[in-house]
Amino acid sequence: NPVTLDTQIDGSSGVTNNNGLLTFTTAGSWQIIFELAWTSTVGANPVISQWLVKNGSNLANTGQDFQLLGGANTVQMSACTFLVSVVTNDTLQVYWSSSDTRVSLTYQGALSTPTRPASPSAILFVNRIG
Repeated sequence: NPVTLDTQIDGSSGVTNNNGLLTFTTAGSWQIIFELAWTSTVGANPVISQWLVKNGSNLANTGQDFQLLGGANTVQMSACTFLVSVVTNDTLQVYWSSSDTRVSLTYQGALSTPTRPASPSAILFVNRIG
């Protein structure tokens, strides 16, 4: 499953976003950090895999597996950091899978007592470092 990102990125940054498919307009080394919020409708402790896809192919050594713990409808965060070299027009996308179809990314709306802001299901940081 590709991770959908609906936030638009300023094209002058060297990266454009098309629903989660990032296209690099500037070659170089880029730090990619993604944080994903997970939930499941059951407490079966499913395993989730997440990785990067570059130019339509799985990117070697980016696979991360973890187990969602805590019972039904709890939210657990996962975070990964990678250094990726790209040339102009390379694409990159975050993917995930689970053998349990009851697993999903989850948006958390604003809450009260105390008041706190909403939290997106996926956060992606893309920083050019060289």
